[in-house]
Amino acid sequence: MSHFALLFRSSLLEFKKLESITIAAVLTALSVVLGLFQINFGEFLRIGFNFIPLGMIGLLFGPVMGGVCAAVSDVLTLFVVPTGGWIWGLTLNAFLGGIIYGCCFYQRKLSAWRTGLAMAIVGVCLNMFLWLL
Repeated sequence: MSHFALLFRSSLLEFKKLESITIAAVLTALSVVLGLFQINFGEFLRIGFNFIPLGMIGLLFGPVMGGVCAAVSDVLTLFVVPTGGWIWGLTLNAFLGGIIYGCCFYQRKLSAWRTGLAMAIVGVCLNMFLWLL
């Protein structure tokens, strides 16, 4: 089995541990709360801080739980602060972002280069490219 497949399998096994689910739930709730605090630059540009707990979920529990928790956080943030209708593409965007954080951080040494790479992939490939679709 390839390293990539083992990474996803190991992350999937995290769902069997009660401690992992509990910590992921607390970090997801923290992501929802941090989603309330944003810096607005004009009408369309916002900088939020909810990526920090989502990156921690990816670091601790891998890409599968990272993606699921990011999607749940996106939907819960919509319920807490309804800023418009639900768009499935944005939830997919959040899910893929959680997977990317998990692939970049899970079972790897955390470094500034790896963090910058994950942020660049999420920022450029997901947040900018998928908005065009």
